[in-house]
Amino acid sequence: MSGARIDWQGVVLPEAVAIVQSYDTGVTLRQLFYRLVSMELIPNKTTTYKTLSRVTAQARRRGKFPALLDRTRGVSQPRSFESPEAARESLRETYRRDRTKGQPWQIFLGVEKHGLMAQLHAWFDVFGFPMFALGGYASETLAHDVHMSVFHDPRPSVLIYAGDFDPSGQDIPRDFQERAGADRISLG
Repeated sequence: MSGARIDWQGVVLPEAVAIVQSYDTGVTLRQLFYRLVSMELIPNKTTTYKTLSRVTAQARRRGKFPALLDRTRGVSQPRSFESPEAARESLRETYRRDRTKGQPWQIFLGVEKHGLMAQLHAWFDVFGFPMFALGGYASETLAHDVHMSVFHDPRPSVLIYAGDFDPSGQDIPRDFQERAGADRISLG
């Protein structure tokens, strides 16, 4: 990869399409970028990330690239219904009880990167576990919110965390455990 010219149209874009289509969930641009970096098709550089963004956006406008998830932007609009009956039907479709109630443990699922939340939801929503992305070292707000949840629940708590193995990735769960309630949260 060092010094070699990147073949965006002939190599990178077809491989990027295959990667996105291999998921049964959505994929973020960042996830796609790191997959391509790990395959040594592109270097891990900010300029390459920006080029990947531009190239995939152009291909998408031409109908040659699948949609990517964008968790940082979106349209916000209050939910509305055609009638009270339509609202009741919507509630029937989304109603569910807390599946963790009565369980012996309070389980939290955490990931380092927000881009992995689609996978967590696809795999674990059925169980009703609280899930979050720490986004690197967690914000004080997130640590406080989890601390309050742990504080108000008498069950022992466990955080199951997935992150990478660089030095900060290995330290993030320790830091979060310490700030969110080390005496009440075990790492799984």
